[in-house]
Amino acid sequence: MSQENVELTRRGVQAFNDRDLDALLAVLDDDVEIVPILAAMEGGYRGHDGVRRWWAGLIGGFPDIDVQVFEVRDLGNVTVAAWRVSGRGAESETPFDASVWQVHEWRGGKCFRWRAYPSKSEALEAVGLSE
Repeated sequence: MSQENVELTRRGVQAFNDRDLDALLAVLDDDVEIVPILAAMEGGYRGHDGVRRWWAGLIGGFPDIDVQVFEVRDLGNVTVAAWRVSGRGAESETPFDASVWQVHEWRGGKCFRWRAYPSKSEALEAVGLSE
């Protein structure tokens, strides 16, 4: 099952890069909880409606955002992924390029919790590991 979760992680990123919200929602549990980097201070989003709100804000603010997956660690029902996120702001045209670590928790072929971390050490600590 865990290798399937690695593939589902990659499928979710591909859906994001393809701007295919339905394909992204297909890998997310109906009651998914997401806490992206930019939302960490405000709290996260819950359920598919929350993902839609997050998506609209993110794509609206950064229409050419792109994610590259560099690594996905298989920890059974959890995956830890290293992403590079780049693009430009919609209004300012200011470019950005950042590394982000993601922790995804899986159940029944769906991600039910997804949280972003600014560093590898924080992501690994969140799952009880160290570098």
